[in-house]
Order: sequence, then C-alpha cells, then structure tokens
Amino acid sequence: MSKHTLCGLAAVFLAGTAVPAVAGPAPGAIDYVKVCGEYGDAFFYIPGTETCLAIGGYVRFDAMAGSTSKGYQNFNDSSLWTEVESAHEGPVIGSGRSFHNALTNTQASLSFDARTASEYGLVRSYAELHWSVGSATRAVEIEIEKAFVQFGGLTAGRSQSFFDFFTGFDDPVYFAPSVSNRQTNLLAYTFAFSREITATISIEDGTFRRATNGSDEYAAGHKVPDIVANVRIDQQWGMFQAMAAYHQDYGSQQSTAAGTGPWQKDGYAFGVGLMFRLPQLGKGDKLWLQAAWAKGAVDYTGADPYWQSDFADRSNTGLFQRTDWSLTGGFHHGFSKQYGVNLLASWHDSRGWVWRNTFTGANAIYGPKSADYTQLDLGASFDWTPADNFLVRVGGEYRRVEYATANNYFNRRPTNVARSSDDGLVGYVRVVRKFGGDDD
Repeated sequence: MSKHTLCGLAAVFLAGTAVPAVAGPAPGAIDYVKVCGEYGDAFFYIPGTETCLAIGGYVRFDAMAGSTSKGYQNFNDSSLWTEVESAHEGPVIGSGRSFHNALTNTQASLSFDARTASEYGLVRSYAELHWSVGSATRAVEIEIEKAFVQFGGLTAGRSQSFFDFFTGFDDPVYFAPSVSNRQTNLLAYTFAFSREITATISIEDGTFRRATNGSDEYAAGHKVPDIVANVRIDQQWGMFQAMAAYHQDYGSQQSTAAGTGPWQKDGYAFGVGLMFRLPQLGKGDKLWLQAAWAKGAVDYTGADPYWQSDFADRSNTGLFQRTDWSLTGGFHHGFSKQYGVNLLASWHDSRGWVWRNTFTGANAIYGPKSADYTQLDLGASFDWTPADNFLVRVGGEYRRVEYATANNYFNRRPTNVARSSDDGLVGYVRVVRKFGGDDD
C-alpha cells in the first residue's frame, strides 16, 4: 500500500468521525494542535473540531526455531501446528526435509481512535490495520484487525468477540493456547448496571466461527448468526466473566428418505473466567483461570478451525456434532519495572471421532475428518523492558497432541483404536516497539 493510499484512508477516517467546524472568517494566526486530556494523554483535538484523536501502533519482529516429533502429515492430513488465520500459515516447522525449522515474521500496526462527546453520549470510532511479512508467504499481507463504532452501549463493526475473556499474553508466536480469541463482525449492546457490573448481548457473524477442517464444502449456507452473551464483574480484587454462545450447524448433505435427518442442529458454548490482581506479589501481577465447553461450536473452546470440525453428516442419521472442552491458566509476575515473566498452560479435550468416507451406502459419512484428541500447551517467556513501550521477550512454546490413528470406526473415543502422539517445541525472540495511543 503506497503512502498516498494510506494518507487517503486516514483522511476518509477522520472526515467520517470529526464534527465539522462552523464556517467563519478566513484564518489568521496558526491554529496549534491542543491536547485533549479528557480521554488520556495520547489524545489531541483535530484542529477546528471537538473530536479528540489518538494515533498509535507498533512494530514487531519475531524469530523462532523448533521442530515436531513426526511432522504435521500424521494428523488427519492437515496442519497440526498452524492457526488458519496466523501470519505463519503455509510452510510449517516440522521434522522432514520439506519443513522449516526456522521462521521469521515482521508486523506493523497502525490504529486510529476518534472520540466526540455528544448530548446523547460518547461517539467513538476505532480502526486498526496490520501489515505483516514472514517466511510463510514471503509477501506483504494486509488485514483489518478491528474497525468499529461505539455509541453509548452500542458496538457495531469488526471487534473482539464478546465471548472472549483471557486470550493469552499478546499474540502467540507459534502455538496458540486453547482460548477463544476471535475478531468478528458484530452488533452488540452492553448494559452497565454500575461501574463494576456489565452485561452484553451480541449478534455475531457465524461464518468467522465455522470449524470445517479447512473447507466449507460440508457446511451449507449461513442461515442464522451466532448469539453471544456475557456478564462481567470488574472490581479491585480482579475480574469475573460468564459467557454463552449459540451457533447453528447447517450441513450441506440431505436425504429424501423418510425419517432421516435432521440436517440442522443447534450448537452451544459456555465459559467462565477469573482474573486475580496480585499487587502483594509484584506490580502488575495477575493470575488468569478460564474454562470453556462446546457442542457443535468448537471454535469457542480454542480448537483450531483449520483441522477441527463442528460436525459431520451421516446419511441415515443427520448431523453428528463434536464436543470439546478446554482449561487455561496464565500468570504474569513483574520482578521490577524492567523485568517480568509469563507462564501459560492449557488443556483441550475433543470428542466425536469420525473419519470421512470410510463407510458407504446407508452408513456413508460426509464431512471433514476429525479425531478424538487431547492437547497440552505450555508456554513461558521472560520480558525485558529497557525503555517505555519497548519490549524484548525471549520464550518457548510446547505442544503435545495425542489422537486416535485407525480410520474405520464411528464411535466416541473407541477403546480398541490405537493412539499416537506428536510433540512440538518452539523457541523464539520477540522485539516490540509501541507508540502513540493505548490499545482499544
């Protein structure tokens, strides 16, 4: 994207959020930019308006090296080690000669946060753009991370799902823990019962939550959006959130035989999260605990939608939904202003074992391959902050997956099916320089 295009986008954004000034006489003295302290030190008034703007962003570099025990091809012919929306999608770390054992990724982010007070409440627009280039594609990738409007309790646009609570410590370098961490298009309203207690109801685009083993071939048209709700309590001791989601499973296969089906089922997800502030241990110390369960909506538990699926079709019975649950914990301790450590662990259990096209006739199965599996993720990192908004992080991420290996059963974790496992370990260095406004 050229600098002229970027400037043009910024101009359009500002024009859409600024309150136009009343026409007056020709300007005389220079109208200097004024600080807008109402929303924070990073905000300033757009000249000639009552709109406050903060411009922020970061530049981040990741370098990583590691290996897996067997390579991704041993797990359902699909990538075991990458997230489908990750910047590292494509060539992956592995054990064979065709796999990478070292990767790099560079990302730049630019955000605009514009706020205007009105007689009906605060009007806010926020946009965040990402540019990245790495070993996976070796091409610059551009994405809209967030773009939403807020007015009172209303949020409309692309934002973090209101199901999400703990999403890890920044973006994962390679192995994402089992947490729900999804940007999606949504229309939500948050009810504030007090400064400490809120509740949100959100209508969210279900296509961003589809888990179809990397293909939409077996999921039919999107009919009903996801419905997400949460209740959050934020107090001095910490934070609590309970969340729930509805997700429709709508298969592409159908049968004309009487009594078959149904070919649409309701999927659900539930979760609860706790965060404890622990200033007695260190400044900024926090402990996170989270649990999630889902049936036919596995993305809400942190399952990778690229090699996992919500359901499979069976010609004489209808949809067969998967059931997943996950537990996640995280701890941050600051030794001082400059030094800190992060610890992360998650456990994922997935059931609903099915192998596509291993039956024919009345028992035919249509849909992505899916295996019963358990997944353990561990992560640890050491932070050094030699200057404000400048971070150097050194850490490691470990993953172990155990899964069924036979391909001729349609059962829940069959006891007579052999099991296998893969391990992966990645070490990394991350360098981040932030500037300007705070995160959204």
